[in-house]
Amino acid sequence: MRVFSVGFNGLPFSRAFRMVSRIGTAALLAAGCTDTNAGHTVFPDSTGFTSTMRTQAEEITDIGFEPFYNLTGDHIRLRGAAFVSPPPELRVLNVRAYDYRQTRETVMGQAGDLAKECPHLFKPKPISSYLTPPHGSSSWFVVIAFTISKPGRYNLRRVRIDYTAAGHPGWQYIDIDTTVVVTNPPDPGPTPLPQSGVCG
Repeated sequence: MRVFSVGFNGLPFSRAFRMVSRIGTAALLAAGCTDTNAGHTVFPDSTGFTSTMRTQAEEITDIGFEPFYNLTGDHIRLRGAAFVSPPPELRVLNVRAYDYRQTRETVMGQAGDLAKECPHLFKPKPISSYLTPPHGSSSWFVVIAFTISKPGRYNLRRVRIDYTAAGHPGWQYIDIDTTVVVTNPPDPGPTPLPQSGVCG
């Protein structure tokens, strides 16, 4: 894992693996669209942060999301999460759900395969395990793990979230405003964190 920087409300971070603290969803602007209910607001449409991550070609990078706050009066079950218009060099390895009650943190960065790096802490479940109660947050959070095959600068602006609400399928976009800068090894700079650093 290598160092990357994140700007959260203008505050820079620089760690190879950054655990993103819980953010207040009430302050986020909410807007969304669904397949069956046009204009039906479901989740906040922004993560509230911008980030720049530095990684190496073919190394596993993780983008995690805080448990989404359900703005509706219906139970919402996630069906999928995918980057919008990803570059051809990007390959998604898996989209998994993890229990926030167990990890107490979400993840972002070059953390590797979480289930292998920290099997005692990150126990993956299918994304359909993510069920949000009305006007509340689920204990589950989503992590997209991916690799990028070639050096370059890649802008990942939005994620599409597919879900079922009140028995009807829907979807919406969530802005993530993330730039991934990929280099070929060896990448000068800080050395990778040991596993103890990954697992906190």
